[in-house]
Amino acid sequence: MWWLDIENDICGQYWSCDQPLNSATIQGAIDFLHAEKLTAGIYSTSVQYQGNHRRLCPDGPQIPIWVAGAYWTSPPYPSSYGYYSPSVLAAYCGAKYAFAGGATWILQETPGPNDYPFDPDYAC
Repeated sequence: MWWLDIENDICGQYWSCDQPLNSATIQGAIDFLHAEKLTAGIYSTSVQYQGNHRRLCPDGPQIPIWVAGAYWTSPPYPSSYGYYSPSVLAAYCGAKYAFAGGATWILQETPGPNDYPFDPDYAC
């Protein structure tokens, strides 16, 4: 499994202001990984992805999506942190956060205003 990290810097240092060029770059990376018989997924947010890539839906099979920065809820932190699983985000594994015509496989939860040092993930 290969995750393409497509976020940050809408039209600036890392991505071109030429959205079709950005889309061609993403499609090329996906095509290469598929040619190597590897699964390619996209890690991003819907806002950053659409801002950089004009809502590209990659050609080929439906792409797995790892949604960055999903809302903080009650993720599966250690019980010593006083949080209880399962995450209420399970209901959002469908189309709510998906983009690029893909299917959400993973939600990255942001821990919010606390001292927890990690952004835990929730597998859909």
